[in-house]
Amino acid sequence: MLLIKYVGLFITDEFKSILHTKSPILHENIINNPHVTIDYKPKQISYYKLIGETHEIEITGVGNNADNQGFKVNLPPEIIKIYNGSRLPHITVSLNNNAEAVNTWKLNFKEIDSFKVLGRLGLSTDKGILYKLTSL
Repeated sequence: MLLIKYVGLFITDEFKSILHTKSPILHENIINNPHVTIDYKPKQISYYKLIGETHEIEITGVGNNADNQGFKVNLPPEIIKIYNGSRLPHITVSLNNNAEAVNTWKLNFKEIDSFKVLGRLGLSTDKGILYKLTSL
């Protein structure tokens, strides 16, 4: 049986390098699949029709400390409706060896000139990232 770890809005490949340009990597553990966690360990996915769709994400802030590095984001209305993540939507880009990505929301984010990236709604599973429920 497939284990769904979380539902995420995964930054598309063409936008990953933009994140690193806006905030050069500071920590040794680089997040290979930067994303906004939408629903951690979902019990039920009632929004299955959205899986695989691409959505705009507005990046509004940047932050880091000794453990975490990431961006503060604004989500589009259709994703806000299903958001069940941390108190502050964010994207983690790098971590210290002992850090956890879930703590990125606690950073003191500095406002920046906002910019937009694209993310694709997918499932992080024990078999990798899937963009279709039929893959289950």
